[in-house]
Amino acid sequence: MFWPGNSAGWEGIIVVDGAVYEYLGTGLQSLPPLDNVKTASPLAVDFDSQYSNFTFRAGPVDLVASFFSPVIPQDLCRTSIPLSYLQVTYQSTDGQPHEVQLYSDVNAGWISPESNTTVKWNLFEDGSAVNGSGNATGSPSTVYSWVLSQQNQYEFGEQ
Repeated sequence: MFWPGNSAGWEGIIVVDGAVYEYLGTGLQSLPPLDNVKTASPLAVDFDSQYSNFTFRAGPVDLVASFFSPVIPQDLCRTSIPLSYLQVTYQSTDGQPHEVQLYSDVNAGWISPESNTTVKWNLFEDGSAVNGSGNATGSPSTVYSWVLSQQNQYEFGEQ
């Protein structure tokens, strides 16, 4: 939630050896109960002026979700922007190799404070648009990304 009270959803899921763990957000709680979905266990939190690091246990791996906020004390504009970059790292806790997949997404609250705004969603596979074309091939190394924008863009300005 941003400081003026606007909510913005951010979901994080890690799949370890086929077991699904939610480590960020509460999006899966709005679905009917899923037997194969668990909540990652929080282990530690630490903060400094630019990073917020959250450590979780997801089965046989520990993951660290690091939020980087590019805050520079001399730049009041940048300091006031509610923006973070997310980096997720993971490490085996049992010394064994594990198959790991990561998923992260945000909702449209990040681009508009108005809940009645029409949003355009475009799906990309390794940088190429696949929006419902049926051309998605998918492999273990495939990176999918969404680009979202308001159907009616705001004129650049300040409120």
